[in-house]
Amino acid sequence: MILQLKNENIIIKKPYVPEDIVNTKVSYIFELGTNQYRPILYIGQDTYSGSNVIVNFDKYKDETLKLRVELVDNVDRVMRIYEGSFILYRTFSLGTRENIDVYKALIEAQEQIKLLEERGEVI
Repeated sequence: MILQLKNENIIIKKPYVPEDIVNTKVSYIFELGTNQYRPILYIGQDTYSGSNVIVNFDKYKDETLKLRVELVDNVDRVMRIYEGSFILYRTFSLGTRENIDVYKALIEAQEQIKLLEERGEVI
């Protein structure tokens, strides 16, 4: 999960790959001139300090999460504050622990659909 800090707001950037809700790595895109500060992320009653932290979003039961990021200097003075609230979508994927050949599964599904279409069971 990438949090972009801009104009006192937090923008969540889309990840390139799906992330595990239990072990989500949170990193930041800083506003111009603020990358020398240390971010402190507040989610509910929990605090996460540092530029790359691991967050367990599974423990949050609310549908809407309120995020607050404080940028502090080397003597822990708050220099900037960013806030935002977001909807937490709980998603999952099915599969086994072994690697799944997605292309093979897709071809098998296409063959099954074709077979059902020939029988007249799929419109």
